[in-house]
Amino acid sequence: MQEEVKQKKKWYKKWWVWVLVVLLIGGIGGTIGGASSNGENKPTTGDNDNTQETIYHLNDVVISGDLEAIVTSVTNTKYIGDELLGEGTENNFIIVTVKLKNNGSKEKYLSGSNFYLFDGKNRYEPHTAGIHLKDTGFYLNTTIGSGISKTISIVYEIPAEYEKGNYYVNISDGIFEKDAKVYLNK
Repeated sequence: MQEEVKQKKKWYKKWWVWVLVVLLIGGIGGTIGGASSNGENKPTTGDNDNTQETIYHLNDVVISGDLEAIVTSVTNTKYIGDELLGEGTENNFIIVTVKLKNNGSKEKYLSGSNFYLFDGKNRYEPHTAGIHLKDTGFYLNTTIGSGISKTISIVYEIPAEYEKGNYYVNISDGIFEKDAKVYLNK
């Protein structure tokens, strides 16, 4: 009589492993995808309901994580820089000036992904023309120390003047922090 030896399945051939993989990937994708706004939802003023968002405008203090921000001005222009060095566009540049403060205990590294511009259906990233701004120009990255305030100017290229659209800057301190939307129209 020959005894049958039951062979164990390899770990990756078990059904529950694949269920865990799918759930894990879906959870990570949902966290990352849900962290940035796609601008499809209409903003509403939130009372005590955490599912609604607060509407912010120019000169409002907004908080995202440890980052405090105030959008102080918005300017339309066709050309950025001086006569020798600069960049023009046939569309429109807007310069968004933001006063930032790091309320955290560590230095923060900020990049363009902290400051996307939306118009309800399109996302605009900071434009390279920002390097032509003197003193406050922001393009790729900047650091801001703990307890430090800094004013930066961010350049975006958009199809028309910002007054003609429903543009807002999405300010984010990271994917795990609540984003703050600052509408540029009054």
